[in-house]
Amino acid sequence: MKLIQDLKGKFDITDKGKTIEEYLGVKIDHNQDGSFRMYQPHLMKRIIKVIPEMEKATEHKVPAATSLILSDNINVKARKENWNYRSVIGMLNFLVNLTHPELAHAVHQCARFCVEPK
Repeated sequence: MKLIQDLKGKFDITDKGKTIEEYLGVKIDHNQDGSFRMYQPHLMKRIIKVIPEMEKATEHKVPAATSLILSDNINVKARKENWNYRSVIGMLNFLVNLTHPELAHAVHQCARFCVEPK
């Protein structure tokens, strides 16, 4: 391909063919039927590491029912664990925007309580 040859003449690049496996931290799995799956394992591991309770969490296929609406419980004390809730919400939003739109409702519900999470 002429474009690849021109780029090789100007830049130090490696051509790995038509299949891409990772791009900017996003892993790409190609399926037999021509479809593909994109995910961000490094960011997911980072989120799990930041939240103390996540190491005990169990995996679910559906993150939250769309009918679930979180409410502010004024009778509960604010969390005292030393982790940045807003930062985690930001990382989760990054996941939603790039590879996991199915998390959008759950992340939005949690983002509503960035001021004083409980």
